[in-house]
Amino acid sequence: MNKYGKSFIKIGSDIPTEAQRITRVRLVQRFFRDTVLSSYNFSCTICKLDLHVMLNAIHIIPWSVDKSRRADPSNGLSLCAFHDRAFDRGLITIDDKFRIVSSKQVKVAEAPKLHRVGLLEIEGHVITLPDKFRPDQVALAYHRKKIFLK
Repeated sequence: MNKYGKSFIKIGSDIPTEAQRITRVRLVQRFFRDTVLSSYNFSCTICKLDLHVMLNAIHIIPWSVDKSRRADPSNGLSLCAFHDRAFDRGLITIDDKFRIVSSKQVKVAEAPKLHRVGLLEIEGHVITLPDKFRPDQVALAYHRKKIFLK
């Protein structure tokens, strides 16, 4: 047992710890990422974080839902890792005037600072719009209807 009261099985050196797999590769992902991030001047559209390694080019209508939108930069947003996860999980969305809307699920009393600043205080703020490839209103409406947790 370790100091947390958990026991672990010891793996001998003769047991494999890795395996090779054949996986699908998103062929247009590099183009999509480069195009979306450069359109937003390599910063998060919500909080303006401009640390390149913390940014993701996200699909508004998910990759798995619509093949025709996979490489479409107007189906993308530049979001930091925090806001990417919140958007992907439906905790925030963007309305038809490009304002941020927070889900009722994040509206709690006594929220820690990151929760308050990152999810509550941003509500109603207009996102930073890109130089090119504005977010498509149809895609945003899809997110509000199918993904956002009201």
